[in-house]
Amino acid sequence: MPDAPDRECHCLLCEGDGTPRVRWRRAEKSWPERERRNARLVREYGWGVTGVLGMTTPDWAYSIGLWHSYGSVELCLLGIPQQRAMEIVNTVSRLIRDGQPLTPGRRLAGVIDGYELALAPVHGSWYGQLFGAAIDYYQRPPFPVVQLLWPDKAGRYPGDPELEDGAHETQPSLWLPMDEHPRSMWTEPTPPWMYPNLDPCQVVFTLKRIMDGGRPVNGVIHDHDGSWQFLDGDAMEQPDVTTAHLVHLVAHHDVGQLLDLPAGWRAWRQPDGSWLRSTVEPQ
Repeated sequence: MPDAPDRECHCLLCEGDGTPRVRWRRAEKSWPERERRNARLVREYGWGVTGVLGMTTPDWAYSIGLWHSYGSVELCLLGIPQQRAMEIVNTVSRLIRDGQPLTPGRRLAGVIDGYELALAPVHGSWYGQLFGAAIDYYQRPPFPVVQLLWPDKAGRYPGDPELEDGAHETQPSLWLPMDEHPRSMWTEPTPPWMYPNLDPCQVVFTLKRIMDGGRPVNGVIHDHDGSWQFLDGDAMEQPDVTTAHLVHLVAHHDVGQLLDLPAGWRAWRQPDGSWLRSTVEPQ
């Protein structure tokens, strides 16, 4: 960690000049659960990683604590499934812990097999939309953030004039102010939730291969106990099962029309794309 005069940090664990806090402004036990968790991770490991399941965008992940612990930029990675994005951010965070400095313009090899990661600074206009947990931890600037950029199969990165049209839909160019960025799902406000009788944050059962984008949802089951299952119709085992928020399934799969299924009903996609509804026998 750099000396305090070289680093200004206003995080939950600091007095504002980078030195450990002597007296808490507010008892830690009264902090929200998320802030307590992030503070614990920073104390114990030096940083934590927050992963976000995108509602109307792809997933993303970002670090919290690198600025506090090592005087380093924080990291973010967008457009890759949540768990994988978190793993990559963790890997690069370990490089920082081990003394490798990160500066915009550098390339990182060996993090993703066969590809290099590029680095670019994040403009402050994106912070509120993407880094809510980091804002709550650091309380106010500064905490600089660098975007980890991954290439397409031809080795081109965001900002390359030869990058195919629409590529910014998956991976935005965060060095641009938001109001100067090409219009995309990242710059549009989140549409309103259209199902008032359902909680968008309800946890539902689905499959890892669906969440990774490799398979469509071909079956929806609204069980008698009120729980939901979103399946692909193929054989599955317990390790294949995962959970997600209902809003994520609705945002990324064409299942909104099935959310009126009563408890105890199911629907399966037919070869012509229509859905066949039927009742579920009680267990």
